[in-house]
Amino acid sequence: FGGNNYSLAGQLELDLSEQLNSLDKKYQYQPQNQTCSGRFRELIQHLKETSGQPVVVLVDEYDKPILDALSYPEVARANRDFLRGFYGTIKDYDAHIRFSFLTGVSKFSKLFKRREFKSYWFETGTPTFLVNTLTKRHVVTPLLDQLSSDDELLSSFDVDEMAIEALMFQTGYLTIKEREHLSGNYFYTLGYPNREVYQSLNNSLLKHLVQDGGTQVRQRLQLRKLLLANDFEGLKTLFHSFFSSIPHHWYSNNDIQGYEGFYASVFYSYFAALGLDVTVEDCTNHGRLDMALKFNE
Repeated sequence: FGGNNYSLAGQLELDLSEQLNSLDKKYQYQPQNQTCSGRFRELIQHLKETSGQPVVVLVDEYDKPILDALSYPEVARANRDFLRGFYGTIKDYDAHIRFSFLTGVSKFSKLFKRREFKSYWFETGTPTFLVNTLTKRHVVTPLLDQLSSDDELLSSFDVDEMAIEALMFQTGYLTIKEREHLSGNYFYTLGYPNREVYQSLNNSLLKHLVQDGGTQVRQRLQLRKLLLANDFEGLKTLFHSFFSSIPHHWYSNNDIQGYEGFYASVFYSYFAALGLDVTVEDCTNHGRLDMALKFNE
């Protein structure tokens, strides 16, 4: 599902029908069913019977039709219900299937082609809706690496009002760092799965918060140089420029209670977008630091 946008009503069924047409033509099969689920069942049976071997089912970006449409709840619900029936075929026809693999694999092909580790997954997998949702709900960026949840919250998938914890976990941007068992219940502390996600997500958030791409890149580069030089006066000046680069309309006509969280997000994301080791609300024997940076260790 990686090659299309499914935010329009009916686009999912149309695209899937075209893919099934291509497969039917390739394997010289005339389907009797009209629905995508029915055609999928027939095709699995046909391939098993003609080859004498069980079928392998590979679905790339299996949840993209839902994620693409989260800004349009009616379309997202329709896509979810459609996929529920379509994917149900895999379970119903288990006897005809050797194995099924539902995932996104684009980054692996790019890795082998370019022979270089980069954030390929993020280049194709960062949905605009995620950044928009985080900013719309005023999620404070530094807190993403220490969210708490339980089984019920992590497994929920309400397209109308999906919890940030469930959204970030189910789309792979957060993983489970710690698990605690209390009174028969499991509670989880969430965090970034790796440096790639940590750095790339904060880079995308920073672009959205600051908007001036050129300024943001220059300031990140300058931040790195000033840290290497231990230039604290230069850092102080740069911190002022961080906030002066924020468009006026972002903080006008807003509640004063949200100011601190917004500015904290901008400040934190500048460091995180460089992939630096940042700890927020760090407790020491001298008190509590709002943010600690481990550098040149």
